[in-house]
Amino acid sequence: IKTAVDMKKLRGEYVYGQAPYGYKKGTEKNTIIIDDNVSEIVRRIFHMAEDGITVSAIAKTLNEENVMTPSMYLEKVRGKYKPSPYWSYESVKNIIVNRIYTGDTEPFKSQVIKIGSNKVKQIPYGERIVIPDTHEAIISRETYFNARKIIKSTEKSKRNIKQPLLSGYLVCGCCGHKLTKGRTTNKNWLCASARYTDARECSHIRLNEAMMEEKLLAAVKID
Repeated sequence: IKTAVDMKKLRGEYVYGQAPYGYKKGTEKNTIIIDDNVSEIVRRIFHMAEDGITVSAIAKTLNEENVMTPSMYLEKVRGKYKPSPYWSYESVKNIIVNRIYTGDTEPFKSQVIKIGSNKVKQIPYGERIVIPDTHEAIISRETYFNARKIIKSTEKSKRNIKQPLLSGYLVCGCCGHKLTKGRTTNKNWLCASARYTDARECSHIRLNEAMMEEKLLAAVKID
């Protein structure tokens, strides 16, 4: 079964489940076509990145203009889907790094570490197979590669940062997004949404790291 699916991927067929934001399933089996309802938002994101606007700034602009997020749009067209009300760094980045918008398909972005293992690793960007012209493009390849430059410069600065102990475990009680601390010297955890929107409730979230660790140690301490 896996071999049959892999062969379809190598032929450029779309066998990846839900169509990416900006596209929708075509009438022919295993095809995608441009979704005119949101494709212009995708183009705008790429052009803003191409102009040198940071990912965080793009997210904040979209939130200020109340542009529907990909998950909210998916809930609208599909139903029974947990949406995120705010654009974030990750939601914008996931669009900019996706080569699907050029009309090309990358059939294999990850691979299992060894046969029989459930663990996978990402295939380096320059080593991926690319099937060109599998569907209609939303943006040009030139725009795509120009926009990606802003992601590369951001990733280089974050690559060797050691993640805090509680990273990924703390969430905002207002919006449900993860709390972040940024630099290791920062004393407080803040709501990630506050970086991309002026939502009043989230902007007041402040969780002192030392106090949080003290409470956790007290909770797990065995007499």
